[in-house]
Amino acid sequence: MEASPTRSSRLAAPRRTDRPSSWATLPVGTLALGLVGTITVVIGGALAGAVAPESSGRFWSVPTVPVRPGIDLVPALALFYGGLIVLVRAWLRLRRKTLADGLRPAVVVIVAAVWAIPLLIGPPLGSRDVYAYAAQGRMAAVGLDVYDEGPAALGDDPVLDPVDPLYLDAPVVYGPVFVALSSEVSERTGGGIIATVLAFRALAVLGLAVATFAVWDLTRGLGRDPADAMVLTVANPLVLLHLVSGAHNEALMLAFLVGGVAVGRRPRWRWLGIALCAFAAVIKLPAVLGAVFVAWSWIVAGDRLRSRVLRLLLAGGWAMTVITLATRFTGWGWGWVDAILNASRVDAYLSITRVLGGAVHLVTGFDSSAVLDAASLIGVALAAVLTLVLLLVRGESAPASLGLALLAVAVLHPTTQPWYLTWGLLLLAAATAGERNRLLVATCAAAAFVVLPVGPQLGAVLLEGSGTVSMVVALSLLAVLTFSPLSARNPRIRRTLDVDTVSIVVPTRNEEAAVGLLIDRIVGATRS
Repeated sequence: MEASPTRSSRLAAPRRTDRPSSWATLPVGTLALGLVGTITVVIGGALAGAVAPESSGRFWSVPTVPVRPGIDLVPALALFYGGLIVLVRAWLRLRRKTLADGLRPAVVVIVAAVWAIPLLIGPPLGSRDVYAYAAQGRMAAVGLDVYDEGPAALGDDPVLDPVDPLYLDAPVVYGPVFVALSSEVSERTGGGIIATVLAFRALAVLGLAVATFAVWDLTRGLGRDPADAMVLTVANPLVLLHLVSGAHNEALMLAFLVGGVAVGRRPRWRWLGIALCAFAAVIKLPAVLGAVFVAWSWIVAGDRLRSRVLRLLLAGGWAMTVITLATRFTGWGWGWVDAILNASRVDAYLSITRVLGGAVHLVTGFDSSAVLDAASLIGVALAAVLTLVLLLVRGESAPASLGLALLAVAVLHPTTQPWYLTWGLLLLAAATAGERNRLLVATCAAAAFVVLPVGPQLGAVLLEGSGTVSMVVALSLLAVLTFSPLSARNPRIRRTLDVDTVSIVVPTRNEEAAVGLLIDRIVGATRS
């Protein structure tokens, strides 16, 4: 008999074993649709200012500050966002096909790789952060203290030309491992901006490849659907736009973080898992939560309080040893901690604390700076409380609880950015692959649209130089792409059942009403 599924059974659904054995299942139509989407995204992003408008003979070049679009901005943005709509619809179509037909994980990865090709060779889109990486690497290479002053200390160096003005005077807030790597990249590329950007992108792709393999391993260990996990991660438009095209250092951090969690689930390799997560924190600090969650399952397994305290001390000491060694061997010392603690608050326009703080300021008339400072502190405190609750209540389910904790930190952080969602995305995808995940999917799809091709400065250019008619026409076109009736023709998802398995559902509450409803559903299913 089959009773109502328990929560644990829903979280530990068995892996699918009915994968097609033929490569003929490659979804050519979906692959082509997504490729058209990424090509259009690159073209629209380049015309919107991701390349310098005077370099029309080159595929892409270093953009200017302030942004100068190559054509009228509205058509360029229509191409950019239209391509994103097509890409998101291809992604949703790929997921439906994966859940319905049981595609192999390798097939999904191949589709994602083809979609990524235009993004690999096109200009960085979604932000200018990779240009800041290049400038910071140049600083480190010439011996300037990146934790004490911003890239403006380079003077008239051309590497500063495309850097977002927001970061020109801001010290680095990344770990010393990433700074040392940035310095090495700058030296080996000779300081050339395009070569340096491509090198950072290559590192990001390498990191994403390692993280993808770790997600696959983690998914199999959790009894989840590896193919769906690949759809939710490597084929995700949010990942393609920001980790591949944007070359954000989240890709390197996630390689060690997700790898550490995957390795740390094996009792014999828990120490290595803690070390990998601690090393990820020396790239970007939020990854330190990985070491905490990986160690926690070992700590709570102690039989006595004394044993748990000893394990806590050992795990904490081991993580700090790894961080200390990495900090020492990079030669940058502990200035990175001071830089993070003393960093000036940057209230991103997507930050929940900024939005709520701004609302309080408008309603009450209180000093804006004071309100935003208080909102930021409340956000950080709330993220800490949620993380502690997840650790204590759901700590044994390390990947899922860690993913939720990282998402809480990303969302409540005063400098929230869309690519911060990838901190927890990969872990949640591995822990819940095969479920509908409507909220996760919808969040990723929406987050792909909340950036402009080369940063928020483009918004002012749009508002100042675009006519109402052209904006209405562009928005209408995007609406047609989004709500096209063709979406109603998508195939329905059907679960593949073993014909030799018979399930008997026995209602145990409100039997009379439940049995009638059950019979109606069975009749409807047999007729469809």
